[in-house]
Amino acid sequence: MTLRQSLKEGFVPPMLIFVQSKQRAKELFHELMYDQVNVGVIHGDKKKQERDEIMQKFRMGDIWVLICTDLMARGIDFKTVNSVLNFDFPTSLVSYIHRVGRTGRAGREGTATTYFTDADLPFVKTIANLMAKSNHDVPEWLKKLKNNSQANNKAWKQLGEKPIRRKTISTSVERNTNKRHLKMIKKDARRIQNRQNSGDSGAAANSDEDQNLFDQEDSDPQQNNTD
Repeated sequence: MTLRQSLKEGFVPPMLIFVQSKQRAKELFHELMYDQVNVGVIHGDKKKQERDEIMQKFRMGDIWVLICTDLMARGIDFKTVNSVLNFDFPTSLVSYIHRVGRTGRAGREGTATTYFTDADLPFVKTIANLMAKSNHDVPEWLKKLKNNSQANNKAWKQLGEKPIRRKTISTSVERNTNKRHLKMIKKDARRIQNRQNSGDSGAAANSDEDQNLFDQEDSDPQQNNTD
């Protein structure tokens, strides 16, 4: 289920959404604002006073969804978070534990959801094993995943130092299309437009010829009548 589907079909706020960078936090914020979601965002470009005001609104229920990074979430204590969404896959097991630990606190129930891409797949089984050890329900298809030898401590460390490069969060085709492919698409679009323009010009020329023919036909009877 996509984030839009989840929000549209209904959820129990408040919700914390984690992304891996402030740029992606800004991008997701603008997308959800466009969808008229009651959302806030905290990142390093905001002043401390602004962040404090946003977090206070989140605590008071004035903001239902709060987007943040691991760095900005450090030291934040929310006891009433009903759901956590890892929009971007965590870059370490410690990060995962800290993120999902934001919900279900003080005896409350909570849910945690983690999205992943094909690039994250080597690390998914490690998260599934951690869930099983913590006595959480693990879907059967996750249990059947094989342990990936690539997801060793060294690989996790490299992931933390150099996170996976992800696509821009945007519904814009241009922002999510490879530049070379985008150039080809635009070139094809211009070619089609030129053909259409040429067709319109040809149709206009034929129309003029037809009109001239009609004028000639109309003039012949008049000439015959005068004779």
